[in-house]
Formats: sequence, C-alpha cells, structure tokens
Amino acid sequence: MKLTFKEWWPIMEMLNTKFDTLTWSNEGHKDVGIGQLDELKIRVVLDPITYQQYHGLNLTFATWNGKKFSEVIHAISTDKTAKIIGAVTNAFKDRIKEYEWDFLTLIAKDEVEKRMRLYTHIADRLAKEQLIDQINERKDGNGVIVIGKRDVDIREIWDNLP
Repeated sequence: MKLTFKEWWPIMEMLNTKFDTLTWSNEGHKDVGIGQLDELKIRVVLDPITYQQYHGLNLTFATWNGKKFSEVIHAISTDKTAKIIGAVTNAFKDRIKEYEWDFLTLIAKDEVEKRMRLYTHIADRLAKEQLIDQINERKDGNGVIVIGKRDVDIREIWDNLP
C-alpha cells in the first residue's frame, strides 16, 4: 500500500519557532504583540470576550504586507508558514498563561480555507497541550474554532457566537 500526503509540515518549526523579537502593548481592551520573524512582521492579538459567566479570548494574527497588517494569506512557502504557525502558537501559549479564561476562539472570515488550515494547527496544539476540548466547524461561511476547558459547554458558546 502506497501512502500519499497532500501536504507536509516541518514539525520542528511548528513546535520550536519563536519570534526573534516580540513586544506587547494594549490597544483598548486588546492585548497586542508585534513580532519579528526573519523578515516578516507579525501582529498577534488576544481580544477578551465573554459569554454568560464564561471569559474567553479571541485569538488572531496578521502579517505586515508593506502597508498594513492583513489576515489575508498570500503565497508563502510551507517552511515559512510552519515557522509562522510555530511562532504565533508559542506566543499565544505564553501569553494566555497571564489570563483567567474558560474558552478561546479563532475565527476565519477571509480566505476561510487557507486560514482554517493555519488556525486548525494552532488550535490542535493548544487543545492537546492543555488537555482541553475543541470544535472546528463552519458557521455562516466563516470558519469558527472554539477551544474550552473541560467544564465549559463549548457547543453552547459556539452556537451563540455572533
């Protein structure tokens, strides 16, 4: 039996890569990090949200396109993408330790297919390492991932996200 892989991901880059530099600041109620990874400038954002008694963080990231930070992913090599995923995931992992949270969300509204591939890698790692549950599904054309601690009804949160 011959196995064929549709895509490959350099696992060590995804696990070990961190930003060369990363500076955090507050923009309103958002916690924003601006990081440098090789020649790329990347913005990571933790945006606090609540649902009933639960406290969550919406996680996003964007790359600098020369004019502004954009969540649109253009053609980037697999090696570079793996490094981006690693740096972003490690930044989120380190930063969420500073918060009391019940759930995390990652929502893809633009380039949903590409974005969900990246967000799924990030979510899978966060969920597995923290031993928490997750839902990855489509909602109104968007990709929506909710990761929640074991005692949180993430289905209810997912169903009620705007």
